[in-house]
Amino acid sequence: MFLGATTIHPGRPNVWGTVVGIFFVAFAVSGLSLMGASAWAPDLFNGLVLVVAAGMAIVFARRRGGGPRLF
Repeated sequence: MFLGATTIHPGRPNVWGTVVGIFFVAFAVSGLSLMGASAWAPDLFNGLVLVVAAGMAIVFARRRGGGPRLF
């Protein structure tokens, strides 16, 4: 999972960020189930979280001046 690769400093994993990310996704998906959401809702939520996390990683990397190159 992408959230498992959370970092504060490039090349150094952030264990607490990973734990927070896991709990966020787990509680949100459990909440969707408790609210009676459709069977496809957790998959959609996971996909949206992945897209937002990747987008935030790119934005923050560019702010630091070392953003990822797409080409």
